[in-house]
Order: sequence, then structure tokens, then C-alpha cells
Amino acid sequence: MTVRMSYIFLLAFIGANLFSAFARNVDEDNCGGICMRMLGKSGKLALIRCRPGKKRDFGKKALIIQPGRISQFDNSGRTIGRSVENFANQPFNILVQKNTTYGGLKCKKATLNAYLPGPKANLSIEIYSFCQAGEITFGDEAFEVQSGTLKILVKLHNYTFCDGSNNTDVCPNRKIAKGVEIGLVVRDRKGGKPKDNDGGGVEKKSNKTLKCRSCRRAKLIMVGEDSMYLASKGKVDGIYRNLTASPSVRAGVVSFRVPRFNRTCVIDPAIDMKEDDDDDDDDDDDDDSGQASIQLNIFMFVISMTALFTFM
Repeated sequence: MTVRMSYIFLLAFIGANLFSAFARNVDEDNCGGICMRMLGKSGKLALIRCRPGKKRDFGKKALIIQPGRISQFDNSGRTIGRSVENFANQPFNILVQKNTTYGGLKCKKATLNAYLPGPKANLSIEIYSFCQAGEITFGDEAFEVQSGTLKILVKLHNYTFCDGSNNTDVCPNRKIAKGVEIGLVVRDRKGGKPKDNDGGGVEKKSNKTLKCRSCRRAKLIMVGEDSMYLASKGKVDGIYRNLTASPSVRAGVVSFRVPRFNRTCVIDPAIDMKEDDDDDDDDDDDDDSGQASIQLNIFMFVISMTALFTFM
């Protein structure tokens, strides 16, 4: 009986570790004062400003970005075919690189990868947090970044488009897709929805650190007190092309309409997070949940091993 219980403890330990694999924090040795939490189920990304000794609240004070809807559209702009409507139960693999570069600038990188069975496509979300100031480009658009600026590359690979065949399960009525719409659900650090700033170009927002050159069609939206830059182009099969429409903001979803592609498309929003003003957080509560989880796993492992070797 005791041996059986030891196996139960061991299985519980393994289960706890598997559960912890569904979430990943990037908050130690942070550069640029940005900490991240990524969920391996749903692909949800929580971003906060952090510094040593400050409580890291990913629940109530985080800027949230997560995959929304992915769908096809025809020449008239209407949605056709099978769409990915909800990512709540979509599994993602998470990879972290603490020391890498983007455009020659030092940064840290986190990647979420998923396979979408509906369109038989692969979705990749890469998040870069810059550790130094400089300039990066995307096609013929160049903009300045500061330490702490975030760059997000959303990549869609091998997407199955409607091609006019009469497949009622995937693409009914012989519709032909012109492109794909990729939506990102965005919430500010107080749970509010982003606001579209039509008519206010990036160059006019001189109070923001995210400054763009040659961005005539670019858009800057406000996510609470943070700013999000939306490029006017996407990378389609390795070539920079204009999006079929300007990025839009509706009901808290930021959407990009990308021309049809054969292999891969990439969109690249960037984020500038305002520094926190409050200093009322306790120094002793520095993300205790992660440490508690590790301590619990170690405790369960010791108990199970002790019972196993004592009573066998």
C-alpha cells in the first residue's frame, strides 16, 4: 500500500511539472525593464514593466495580447471558408532565447508555435524585447526603438486557401480566397480595449519613443497609456507587400489583411510601454507563485523518493 502511495506521489510530481510547462515566465535578468508571461494553452501573452524588488502582477497590471480570429476573404472582402474562431484550447510550444539580436540590436526573444488543424497551417508568434536603443527596418519602413521596445512577429506558414474547388466542408460555393485576415486580441493594463487614432500619424506623436521614418500609411493606436505601431506592409513569401487594407481596430481586436501567399506571411506590430508611475508594491512579493511552485515540486519529489526506497 505504501509503495503504491509513493508511485502516486511520483505521478503527482510529474503531473505538476507538466502543468508548469503550460506557462512560461521571462522575468529574470530582464533587459529593457520588460517581463513576459506566456501561456502554452491559448498563446496568451502578458507584458508588464518590471524592475528588481517590485511585485510582478501579471494578472491585473499586464498588457495582454493573444491570437484572435484567423479567416480568409474573397475579392469582395467577405469572409469565406473555415475560420479559426477561438484559441482558448489551442496548444502552443514555448521557446525562450535570453541573448539574441534583431536588426543588429541586442534583445531577448520568446517564441510560441502552434499547428492549426483547420487550415492545416503553422502559426508562430515571436516576441523581441530590445535591450538597447537603435533603428530597425521592415521593408522600406524604418523606426527607432528604445531599450524596452517590443517587436512582435506573427508568422503564418503553409495556410490552406480556398481555391475554387467544390469542397463544402472547407470552402463551399467554389469561392476563391484573395487573402487572410489575422486578428490579435489586445487589452491594456486596466483591461480596456485599444483605440484607433485615424488621422494621427506616427510622426505626429512626438511624445512617444517609437518614432518611424517613411511611414506614410502606418498607424499608431493607443492601448491605454501604451502605444502600438502597426506597419502598412507585410512580408509575403519573402517579399514586402502592402496589406490589402490598413490595419483595423474593432471590438478590441487588431486585424491585418494580408494578400494570399504560397508559403509564409509575416506581420510585425511593435509596442512601446510607458514606465510605471506607482511605487506602492511590496518588495517581498516578487512573483512568489513561481518560487512556490518549484518548492512544492521539490517537496513532492523528496517525499515520493523517500517512500519508494524505504518500503520497497
